[in-house]
Amino acid sequence: MIIAVVHGYLLRGTGSNLYVSNLCRTFCQQGHQVLLFSQEEETEAFDFISSDEIFEAENRKSSVYFKRNTAYPGSCKHYRPNLSAMLPVYVYDHYPGFEVKEFTTLDQKTLENYIENNRTALETVFRQISPDLVISQHTIMQPVYSSRALSGSNKRNTRHLATVHGSALNFSVRKSDLLRQYALEGINSIDGLVFVSSHSRDDFINYFSDLANLEEKCHVNFAGVNTKLFQPLKNRKEKKGNIDELKKLLVKKAADKPGGKNSKVKAGFQEKLRSTENAADVGKLISAAQDQSDIWAPDQDAADNLAEIDWMNEKVVLYYGKYLWTKGIHLLLAAMPLVLENHPRARLILVGFGAAREYLEALVGLLDQGRIELALEMLKRPDSSDGDKANHGLYHDGLSSLLSDDQTADRYLKACKDKIGQQITFTGIMDHEQLRLLIPCADVTVAPSIFPESFGLVGVEALACGVLPVQTYHSGFADVVDIYEKSFRDFFAAAGIKRLTLDENLIPGLADNINTVLTYLEGIPEDERVDLARKAHKLAEEHFSWDNIAKHYLGLLN
Repeated sequence: MIIAVVHGYLLRGTGSNLYVSNLCRTFCQQGHQVLLFSQEEETEAFDFISSDEIFEAENRKSSVYFKRNTAYPGSCKHYRPNLSAMLPVYVYDHYPGFEVKEFTTLDQKTLENYIENNRTALETVFRQISPDLVISQHTIMQPVYSSRALSGSNKRNTRHLATVHGSALNFSVRKSDLLRQYALEGINSIDGLVFVSSHSRDDFINYFSDLANLEEKCHVNFAGVNTKLFQPLKNRKEKKGNIDELKKLLVKKAADKPGGKNSKVKAGFQEKLRSTENAADVGKLISAAQDQSDIWAPDQDAADNLAEIDWMNEKVVLYYGKYLWTKGIHLLLAAMPLVLENHPRARLILVGFGAAREYLEALVGLLDQGRIELALEMLKRPDSSDGDKANHGLYHDGLSSLLSDDQTADRYLKACKDKIGQQITFTGIMDHEQLRLLIPCADVTVAPSIFPESFGLVGVEALACGVLPVQTYHSGFADVVDIYEKSFRDFFAAAGIKRLTLDENLIPGLADNINTVLTYLEGIPEDERVDLARKAHKLAEEHFSWDNIAKHYLGLLN
């Protein structure tokens, strides 16, 4: 079968990017011919891509960037439409080589130009190769220009499904009548909508409640995990081999792609932080420090920083994903002193990329300097990181109330002052080849998102690696939490783990759950930890295999 997968962004980093790359790889494993449209430049790093073609200015001709044989029975031809360096996004972030604008800031003329560039490229390919199925991504604009391209190339018998990931609806369509009209155009022109969680499906149906028969078009198909790539450790002694291999990969990546942060840049930022007097000063420092490094490159000293960790004796708490306030990382940082009170050798590793990096580093610096009041003030200012506005008084007040007790406040300060900075490690971005080595070495992973999520993929990846995740319970995360809570009901009951809801107790709750998991794991023998890891991996295989997810798409054709 010939399957066109229309993305529009990269194939690494965010959830939808990884979703697309994994789905395409699985289709190739199943023997299908894939036509993949994205803006990924480092296509040779994806072993399933057999060729890459780059379109010229008017998107009517393309030139071959590379061509090769792959080990897969199927094939994947990758195409890069020419967007004239304009890349509209749902949430602002840095994309080197592009003028990045949020969809909500663009007028109709600019949007139509973006759509037309993509439509022309797709139509050019579809006139040469007729797809049996098109799978476009997001609520806007991929379904729009994919449908227009199919109509222009007379491929009206091609089935068209759209995968709804969440960000487009929540950050763009809800905020603009114009973007809603484009969303309606896409919805009305496709054969079916695929959602990665029941929450995202229900949220979508509720928002478009005025559309007749919409529910009949909507199907749930969870995001998946490569359970052959993500594997648990057979025993804790394997940590050394994993970390040694990871350090080699990071050193090579830093050499191949220089530009990531280094210790000198970090030290300079922290030194300037000492001279700030209030939240406004910190915000100015954050703004001035942004864009000074390549967010798509790992930190230059990431391997050295990981080498300093005592992997056998320190208790590793791991976050991986985007550095955004919506992910709740700042609340995790505020919870860490409460963890360190109970587990002084706990180590928090933050893997990721995004505009909030400097904001998070500033928060760590303020805690380490013992400037607790200013750190608390910054918790209410996540807009200092990426321009979004949110009322974080709820979470601030919960922690502030806890610290109103003098003894608790003294212990919190003691855990912070000149200590917490040494127990928190930023690495910059990592890809799946690197994360598969790191995640199994963690004692617990944390996904403290506070904004609606389409799906809890990070939790699924942790399970595949044999690590139990601590996740907030809401939106698309709830589907994943429900599954592993049910499977591990005895463990949760024995450990006393409680669900994390988005209320004033979230920061203390994060600390309590992390402490509970670390204490429980510390008290059980090695063979029980291994059995727990195997059970987690099996759970991921049963519910979230990419092979089943890819077959589900094809089943929808019937």
